Amino acid sequence: GFLCLLISMKSLLSIYKECVDKDNLSLIPVYKMSQDHLELFFGSIRSCGGYNNNPTCRQFISAYKKILIHAEIREHGA
Repeated sequence: GFLCLLISMKSLLSIYKECVDKDNLSLIPVYKMSQDHLELFFGSIRSCGGYNNNPTCRQFISAYKKILIHAEIREHGA
């Protein structure tokens, strides 16, 4: 709970001192450092399975390839 919050704040302060002060960055993208992106990715993988939210290895690989191809097509505007 609260102890984890204090540790996170202390860690963020250390990252700030290391990156912003030394490397002249203007900000720290803390959202990019959160677990949300990983959870969104696995949510996309689960959604490819329809009603099956616990894919096998083969289903996971297939869903991963599908997401990669979709992102590639969307990126190039085809």
